[in-house]
Amino acid sequence: MSGGRLLSLDVLRGATVAAMILVNNAGGSVSFAPLRHAAWNGLALADLVFPFFLFIAGVSLALSLQKHAIWPRRKLLLKIMRRTLLILLAGWLLNAFELFFDGGGLREIRLTGVLPRIAICYFIAAITSLYARPRTIIFIIILVLAVYGAMLVLLNGYCESGENFLSKTDRLILGANHLYRKSPVDPEGLISTLPAATNTLIGYCCGKYLKFNCLTRKIILSGLGLTFFGLLLSLLLPLNKRVWSPSFVLLGCGLAMLLFALLHFIIETKNRTAWTGIFRYYGTNPLALYLLAEMLAVALSGSGAKTAIFSAIRSLIPNEYFASLAYAILFTLVIGAAGFALFKNKIFIKI
Repeated sequence: MSGGRLLSLDVLRGATVAAMILVNNAGGSVSFAPLRHAAWNGLALADLVFPFFLFIAGVSLALSLQKHAIWPRRKLLLKIMRRTLLILLAGWLLNAFELFFDGGGLREIRLTGVLPRIAICYFIAAITSLYARPRTIIFIIILVLAVYGAMLVLLNGYCESGENFLSKTDRLILGANHLYRKSPVDPEGLISTLPAATNTLIGYCCGKYLKFNCLTRKIILSGLGLTFFGLLLSLLLPLNKRVWSPSFVLLGCGLAMLLFALLHFIIETKNRTAWTGIFRYYGTNPLALYLLAEMLAVALSGSGAKTAIFSAIRSLIPNEYFASLAYAILFTLVIGAAGFALFKNKIFIKI
């Protein structure tokens, strides 16, 4: 633990943010399979990035509420609402920025997306944690996943077309112009955000049982159990990130919990921290670096600079797969350099 922060959590968050930037910024039209999202059912390494981040947000929420336990509930509610609105606004501004380069109007702005989903998941988890005990929260998680799983089975939830009830609901409430346009089913749609919120709630429960100087046996066993039941449930409800299936929730949280346990043991228990620096640069300003990465990616693509840079890389690396990976690594390191500058100047952008 350093400076009042849990270093293992910063490292896990940093690794997740770096991976998110890496998988989102391939140089060319191809990339290695682990860096591509599954087309529909299935699971790739890239698919675990977002659920890991939501899980980490839950752990951070638990630690934050412990830190501010003496605050009046009204003050906590105002803080939660303010943070939710700021993340939502950041997400919509980012979508508007992308729309500007695409030549569209605000009537076509996407209202869903990564940051809006993070905001809603954070809000649901934060409000729930203020009014419910951990055992009650576990019951809520099970209930949400059970009901949602039944809806997927009974209401054509695994259909890849616009006939999917998730797609129909999104179009009815938000309108087709305000949704993801690259597939009929919005991967950050409204209803599928509810099971995504359980990732954050599971992370919160994990954080509640965590002590700064030790890792409880319950967390390790829970991680193993969630991983096992996620794989078992996938036989009935296939793993699917786009609909955020219950099996995807359980497996993602289980793997995140086990990785967190491993990092906590190495860093907090064994005090082996010499290698953690680069991940801390990404992990201490995650939302700011994500915004920077997305805006830079849009600007490079819209201006044609990305094509020029990738062509230069291709002249050095003929293989398109390796060239695409080289571009992604270079892009991620550039964002990491910004994170390094913020960290060294002790600038931590919080909302």
